[in-house]
Amino acid sequence: MVLGTAHPGVVRVVGLGLIPFAIEVALLSRRGTASLVRRAPAVIAADIAWVAASVVAGWFDPAGAGLVGAAATVVGGFAAAQWRYLAALRGDLRTNRR
Repeated sequence: MVLGTAHPGVVRVVGLGLIPFAIEVALLSRRGTASLVRRAPAVIAADIAWVAASVVAGWFDPAGAGLVGAAATVVGGFAAAQWRYLAALRGDLRTNRR
């Protein structure tokens, strides 16, 4: 057991759920700016929810908690970067409308 959890089935389901999420994010990244501005808040919210769930879930032994914490830190960094990029896109859109 890498994560040291008593709930391996839940971890597998969540892991499998990340596959369609990753595919959707990859497809979204190839769309135009207007589509990114509309859909990015949902991706950012999902990232923040992942971080919150990682903090709340006390299902792991210390080594597993360390791995989950590291992943949550990376995902939190993604959310922050996405938020900054979204703000920049929105600023560019406002500038281009004038």
